[in-house]
Order: sequence, then structure tokens, then C-alpha cells
Amino acid sequence: MFHSVDIAREADTGGVVGLLNLSTVSNCRMEGTVKNSSWTSTGGIVGGAITDGKVINCVSAEAVVGDTNVGGIAGWSGDSTKFINCTNNGKITGLQEQVGGIAGFEFLVFLLFSLQRTPFFCTSAQILYGICNSISYEINYV
Repeated sequence: MFHSVDIAREADTGGVVGLLNLSTVSNCRMEGTVKNSSWTSTGGIVGGAITDGKVINCVSAEAVVGDTNVGGIAGWSGDSTKFINCTNNGKITGLQEQVGGIAGFEFLVFLLFSLQRTPFFCTSAQILYGICNSISYEINYV
């Protein structure tokens, strides 16, 4: 599935899904802009993912702009979320902190064959990481 979008909102903001819970998003490619004007999470595919969410075979080629918890694929993720074969090709800009190529904030995350291919920026220069940013427990590479 391919979509070109321009989204601007003030909650968990994603190109496909705002909040993913006990669900799967797969086989999508997004282009355009995802912008969040509040402090909450912003991601190219998913704003936030909780409780066994899965993001599989997805590509984000969007400009993702947010304040905190900003990621190319997901703004934040937790509780056994899995990113499988996902790629971010878009520019990511975080205005505060917790900016990551795949996910901005992670808790119990599984990464399988996921890539970050473009530069990303955190204007406050507080926290910035290549694939994942603020890790509160562990990341399992399988």
C-alpha cells in the first residue's frame, strides 16, 4: 500500500496509525509530512505502539516533525512491540528530545532487519540515536 499524506495534529500522530495496540501494520509505504504540534509522540508509520504491536515491511519516506518521542517509523513503542523489515528514508526532526531513526522512545522492543538511511536532527541536542533513542529496558536484536 502506498500513501502520500500531510498530517498535522496534537496527539499520538502517525502516517498510518495514531496508536497501535494488539495489532499489526504491514506492507505500507508512506510519503509526505507528519507533523505534531504538541509534546506527544510522532512517527512516520505509527504515533505510538503498545502491547504486542507489530510493524512489518513498512517504509517511511516522510518528513517527520515533532517535539518529543519522534521516530521515522514510530514515535514511541513498548511492551514487546516488533519492528520487522522496516526502513526509514525520510528526514526526522525533533524539537526537544528522544529522537530515533526507527523509534524515538522504546520499552521492550524487538528489531528485526530494520534500517535508518537518512540523517535526523534534534534541535535541542539533548538525546539523539541512530536506530532507537531512549531505551528504558532492553532492545532485542533477533
